[in-house]
Amino acid sequence: MNLVIVCVNCLILLFTLLSLVKNAWWLFRIFDYPRLQKLVLALVCLPLTLAFYRGDTIVLYAMIGLMLANIVYLSTQIYPFTPLAGKQVLKATRDIPGQCLSLMIANVYQDNKNWSACLKQVQQVNADVVLLLETDHQWDQRMSPLADTYPYSVRVPLPNTYGMLLYSKLELVDTQVKYLVEPGIPSIHTDVLLPDGTRIKIFALHPTPPVPTENPRSTERDKELY
Repeated sequence: MNLVIVCVNCLILLFTLLSLVKNAWWLFRIFDYPRLQKLVLALVCLPLTLAFYRGDTIVLYAMIGLMLANIVYLSTQIYPFTPLAGKQVLKATRDIPGQCLSLMIANVYQDNKNWSACLKQVQQVNADVVLLLETDHQWDQRMSPLADTYPYSVRVPLPNTYGMLLYSKLELVDTQVKYLVEPGIPSIHTDVLLPDGTRIKIFALHPTPPVPTENPRSTERDKELY
């Protein structure tokens, strides 16, 4: 039991330490974002260690100290995204009808064939702008009924799970499809003309994640996001 507890503590600590390594390899970058999950694991592990570890006292104190430090560090990483932290973008104090915009973004999963459910959901949400990710040519054909509601569109269907379909009720201006980093990974750059004439810029992108089956490094993803 003692060995199991030590190994679990080391594994949880390793998840945090790997994310601190400044390396683009997927093994390090994949641990960047599950901070809440790592914090929950640490919070569960700490009382279990106190309750069941019966080994060397120095090892126990070391595990407790390191796990507490891990909890504090992860808490500081999560805090800015909680309701307790200050907001970077303040809530609007009044509605300006001519400057309102609603967005819907959906990763449809390219191999999913439930096209009718997607159409139904888009119609229910009734957003001004809709972006569908992982859309191939079959998805493009099946989503053609959206043209009745969304007269403006930018469609880049691809068979590699990086296709995008952008639909808009509002006029799209100065639209470009760019391949900034990799040949098969598009991004859509366009201005949307709001009802009162205001133009806002939208960037639609779906970069490769740092996982072995897609891209072993995070370099291309980070570069496109920048």
